[in-house]
Amino acid sequence: QLRDGPAWEPLVRFLDRGATVVGITGSMLTTHSKRFWDDVPLEHRQHGKVLLAVEGGAVLYRSDETGQPKRCALFDEMLSRHGVEKFSQEVIDKLVAIGQRGIRTFYSALASDPSLQACISGFAFSNGATFVQDSANNDASVTLDTEVFPRVEVRGELGSVVFVGVPTASVGGPGDHAFTIYQDVFGVSENVQGTRTGRLCFDCIPKGISKELVLTFLLERGEISKGWSVAIGDRPNGNDRGMTLLHPASAADPPSIP
Repeated sequence: QLRDGPAWEPLVRFLDRGATVVGITGSMLTTHSKRFWDDVPLEHRQHGKVLLAVEGGAVLYRSDETGQPKRCALFDEMLSRHGVEKFSQEVIDKLVAIGQRGIRTFYSALASDPSLQACISGFAFSNGATFVQDSANNDASVTLDTEVFPRVEVRGELGSVVFVGVPTASVGGPGDHAFTIYQDVFGVSENVQGTRTGRLCFDCIPKGISKELVLTFLLERGEISKGWSVAIGDRPNGNDRGMTLLHPASAADPPSIP
């Protein structure tokens, strides 16, 4: 929950001083309405000072008069003009198969060389021998249930596919090679963008969807201003790149940053 973390009090003070806060996540609304939206004080939501974009920037929510998230129709119209297309079922099926194969590849390597388990230390893994072997031998489930791990998710109306279960920032282990493990996604369709997200995920989203597009939309409408905005992302060279590159001096510039 946002309220339980160190960012909550500074964020509220920021809002109290008239700031606008835009959350952009690869997750779905059902996840971040609980983790983010509901924790922001009601008065700030009702005053239109809080926005939330989900599914990598595919859907933008504002607040209705009661403080509940309401989909932004103008943003939907803009996406339509940009020609963003949802994944076909054929593309979804191919991506799911690639994700399942990649996850098995990772856990097979882990099972055959236990020393590689050092690369996942610090993650919330149930990494006993039985768990690793089961993950190596069986396809990851296709589900949105966050209690299932590893898994493959098919998210939202655009059909984005997310592989959950391979560390994307581990040093010296298979997680360093997430792009290699999942490299076949780039040959499925010209409409597929693949990128590492967070600590354990690899997102496959339709071409044209990005966090930058959300901020560009808000900039063009004058709802945020260059020089008066701060973009913060934990993946400046990953799925947050388009957002952080809007800074004059971006943390995404040094190639050494994952």
